Parts: sequence; structure tokens; C-alpha cells
Amino acid sequence: MNTFYKFDTERWIRLRFSRVWVRFEGRQIRDETRNIIEDAENRSDTQWGFNTQVNWKFTPYLTLNADYQFTQNRTNELDPVLDFLNYNHSIVSFTLRGNY
Repeated sequence: MNTFYKFDTERWIRLRFSRVWVRFEGRQIRDETRNIIEDAENRSDTQWGFNTQVNWKFTPYLTLNADYQFTQNRTNELDPVLDFLNYNHSIVSFTLRGNY
């Protein structure tokens, strides 16, 4: 889902939400000892994301661009070797642009 709102010339905000999921048919999950669990469900991964971007022109000579991104990934794997698939990730970026 994506939304964009323009306040004025070179003043805007954009919000984006996302969800991605993958089901691995025929690939059963393993327990902590790496054995396949009897009657286990198929492995699946889910990722949620949120992103915000803001562009704001203060004067004809000074503009701020800010960006925040958050991603969360989760898997139903119990095997500790695959625990790296469960993570949260954030990125923050600020850019101040000036003209003279």
C-alpha cells in the first residue's frame, strides 16, 4: 500500500506499507536438533515493511529530504542455524541540500 500527499511545490510526504510472504510447499520445518517434525507444517517466511519519505523545501536555497525504513522478517523455522532469518532492520537517512 502506498500513499503520497503533496502539500505544496517541493513539499511532500510518502508512506508505504508492505507485506511479503513465502510458503515452501513440501519443505517441512525442523526442530532444534535438526530433525524433521512429524506432521509439521510447511516452512513459511513473512516480511513486513514500513517506509516514510519527506521532502520539504524551506527556502528557494534549502531543502530537507528525510527517509525512514523499517523491515521485520520472521520464519517458522525452529532450527538455530536458520535463526538469522528472524530479524528487524532500520535505516534512517537525512539529506540537507543547499543552493547558492
